[in-house]
Amino acid sequence: MDSKKPERNNKSESSTKSTDYPGMWRILTNPDDCSIYRVPDYLRQVNPEAYTPQLVLLGPLNHSLKSQALKSLGDITDKKSMGYLNLEEHKKIYLEKFKQEVGDLAIYRRIIKEDEVKIRECYSESTAWIKSPEFVEMILRDCVFVLQFILMAFDQPQGKTGDPLMDQPGLTYTVRSDLILLENQLPYFIL
Repeated sequence: MDSKKPERNNKSESSTKSTDYPGMWRILTNPDDCSIYRVPDYLRQVNPEAYTPQLVLLGPLNHSLKSQALKSLGDITDKKSMGYLNLEEHKKIYLEKFKQEVGDLAIYRRIIKEDEVKIRECYSESTAWIKSPEFVEMILRDCVFVLQFILMAFDQPQGKTGDPLMDQPGLTYTVRSDLILLENQLPYFIL
């Protein structure tokens, strides 16, 4: 048996593997590194909403929900998709704010790129279907969002901030609830 690590994100071959799709299991090359799993179906079936993010989609396990939400763009009756899309726009605002505070983001992209394999190994499902540049940007945007949200939530000035996530208690609570969901996680070391 060949113990060589399989290539996960820079595929030069044109054939599609079964692990190139969301939700596919993968053979763990470093089982000790894997720490982020999906909720088992038998639990999810009891109350699916309890295990599904209401606003915040973090990391690759819920990444495909973003593209599903984009398909419903303009359908204001699809409240969950509108929430996801609003939050994705909010992540961009937080990223821009972070960029204004720290300057060039290249160093952060480089750090994530250098740890990309280790980050991918943290997830129980294959992330091979997300190309490397998209994966790096997703992790950067999600990490910045989590850190900015936590800093703002615990250092909130008196009065309104202009940020709906801080000014509307219901949204703040929903984001906090989404941040603790099992499959809506980022590896701690990259934060």
